[in-house]
Amino acid sequence: MRNILIAIAALLALACSQAQADTPNIEPGMWEHTNVTTFEGGAMGEQEETSTEQECITQEEIDDRDFFAELDGVEECTITDQNVSSSGMSYSMSCEHESGMSVEMDANMSFHGTTMSGEMHGKLVTPMGEMSMKVISEGERIGDC
Repeated sequence: MRNILIAIAALLALACSQAQADTPNIEPGMWEHTNVTTFEGGAMGEQEETSTEQECITQEEIDDRDFFAELDGVEECTITDQNVSSSGMSYSMSCEHESGMSVEMDANMSFHGTTMSGEMHGKLVTPMGEMSMKVISEGERIGDC
């Protein structure tokens, strides 16, 4: 269960970096994203994990208005109050999983051409009890794809 929550957080952070309404100030290329995810509450107490992933982001993905909605792994989620500009993005998300788990999340991301940063806060209802989640996300372009 814990791995599912961490995977959701990582996917959300990566997806945020690619979402589009106005063209975000994100240069295409190979990006490295580091996410520090902290869970508090429930049967787990407080736990923190750091994950780092690399991904090629193309100009087509940056320009695609529906890219976020098409991302694998978040089919159970609904995006609300999404605002994207060249300098950043904010949104709220609600997810309901067939297992009974649910997530309510708010996020803010800042785009700076070759770097990005953001913070996401979520409330989770899980079989292990209610939990809060915080994700600090940093990304940087590390080269061409």
